Amino acid sequence: MIRNIVLVVGFLSMVGTASAQKFAHVSTDSLVSELSTKDSIQAKYMLKESVYSSEIQKMSDEFQRLQADFEKAKRDKTLSPAILSLKEKNLNNYYNTIQEFNQDASAELQEYQGELLEPIYKKVREAIEAVAKDKSYTYVIDNQSLLVSPQADDITDLVRKKLGL
Repeated sequence: MIRNIVLVVGFLSMVGTASAQKFAHVSTDSLVSELSTKDSIQAKYMLKESVYSSEIQKMSDEFQRLQADFEKAKRDKTLSPAILSLKEKNLNNYYNTIQEFNQDASAELQEYQGELLEPIYKKVREAIEAVAKDKSYTYVIDNQSLLVSPQADDITDLVRKKLGL
């Protein structure tokens, strides 16, 4: 009997605690997008990306020149097999160099994008936390995770105001 009373009291306290919790949701991606546009993050990223694209174009042009030279050498019956082999190795090595540069450039651009967006995400998070505290929300969930949610619990506009957007 005492055990049952303790269980009922425990259950009722859990239900009371659960009903006291408030949930909200927010569109973090839209806020980050708006802030990154406002802070010229995309322009900074595009500028750096264009430097890499320009270099890749130069490398591609050089590769095409080497490839044409190799094709011409294959048709030249007076060239020794050693010279032809050297040209083929140079072509393959340059191709590998381009591939490595592409991978390195992609990694550097991704890291740069992270560096640019880190303060934006921090600013958004701080604004979400402030709105949640002001409105007494226990949990704030990103909209991407929700399939169905009441519009009344969307605090995106409140966070947008907090961020000055």
